Amino acid sequence: VLIEGRHPATIAGMKPTSGAGNSTGANLPPGGVGGPAIATPPVPKSRYFVFAAIALIGCAADLITKHWIFGRLGEPGGETLWLVEGIFGFQTSINHGALFGIGQGHVWVFAALAIVALFGILYWLFFAGAAHDRMLTIALASVMGGVLGNLHDRLGLYRAPWMVGGRDYGVCDWILFCYRDWVWPNFNIADS
Repeated sequence: VLIEGRHPATIAGMKPTSGAGNSTGANLPPGGVGGPAIATPPVPKSRYFVFAAIALIGCAADLITKHWIFGRLGEPGGETLWLVEGIFGFQTSINHGALFGIGQGHVWVFAALAIVALFGILYWLFFAGAAHDRMLTIALASVMGGVLGNLHDRLGLYRAPWMVGGRDYGVCDWILFCYRDWVWPNFNIADS
């Protein structure tokens, strides 16, 4: 880069010299301004195991609890099982949207976004090397468990006899919080 016809090295008081592989003529280290590129060490194998274990346990917990509560309470609109009367309980619902029911009816858009998130997390952690950070690996493994659990529902893999054609493409939610007239939208383990 030339500034007012002068090379930056001369502005800083350095005498430009010819460097190997350096077309600017500045006396720079091999590889450019920052020197040679430093190779990032490979992600430890233990990070793969930790990530997979947490993601699979989270997904399994989500799917098992959905199966249990929907088997116990049945289709949405039925019984509510109160653990703390009027405040905390279990009530089945199907969400064909996203968070808080936003975007109802766009199940395939949210399924596609979940797949993009899935591959994005895997790329960032294991190809870009972010898995070197143990806490980030644990946090994103937890997120991945939720992504997989809800994606399972969005792809219509959860089946129940009361569902039209035996399947539905919405997310199965069942945890309910209320306080007086205020009701928090139902959610599930994957959302937690």
